[in-house]
Amino acid sequence: MGKIQIKKQKGEDGYTSFSLRIPLQLSEQINELVSQTELSRNEFLTILIREALKEVELVDPDRKK
Repeated sequence: MGKIQIKKQKGEDGYTSFSLRIPLQLSEQINELVSQTELSRNEFLTILIREALKEVELVDPDRKK
């Protein structure tokens, strides 16, 4: 009988993936910044998004003050 191989299933590493369409100019800006680091584009964008989420404030334009 052969050995049973158990492979880690996609998504079991605590990460998820999704597709994102962005303007070409924005992609070029990101790539330029990434090229100045030792990070992958994924690592760079993860850091950028994580930091941006710390600063985001949702504003409801219909909310009365």
